[in-house]
Amino acid sequence: MLTDTTAFLALEGTALGNASEIAATTERLGFDNASCRTGLDGVALQQNVALNRSQGWANFGNVLYNSAGELVDNATVQTFAGRTFFRRGLRWIDGELALEGANKEPDRTVTLGTPEYDALVEELRAAGNAAQLAVGGDVLLRHKGQTVLVVRTGC
Repeated sequence: MLTDTTAFLALEGTALGNASEIAATTERLGFDNASCRTGLDGVALQQNVALNRSQGWANFGNVLYNSAGELVDNATVQTFAGRTFFRRGLRWIDGELALEGANKEPDRTVTLGTPEYDALVEELRAAGNAAQLAVGGDVLLRHKGQTVLVVRTGC
C-alpha cells in the first residue's frame, strides 16, 4: 500500500517486480523517514499532509512538495478508487499487477464501445471503483480475480 510516507517508492524508474527488495527498501526508508520529522524534510511532509487533507481539486499530476519546498509533478503515478496505477507508455497498470511483473498478460481484453465494456463499467460503478477508468489511455486492472486490459486507444 502506498501512503504519503511510502509514495516515493513509486516514482518513475522504480523497479516494482521484486517485492522483497521493495519491502526492505520500505523498512529502511521508513526509519529514515521517521528521523526526518524536522527541518525542510519535516516541513515538506507537513505541507503534503495539509495539501491532501484540504484538497478540493483533482490532483491529476500527483503534485507533492519536495524538501526544497517545490511542487513536483509525478504524473506517471496516480491513486484513485483505492488503487495506485503506474503509467507505462500509453497504458496505466494497476499497482498490484505491476508488482507481479511489468509484462503481465491479460486474461481478457475489453474494448471501448462494446457491450463488454459497458458491462465492466457498470460492475466497477456498482463496486464503487468506476474511477479506475478515469485516466486516458488503456488500463490494465484486476477485476473479479482476472487481469483485464481495457483498450481505449485507436478506437
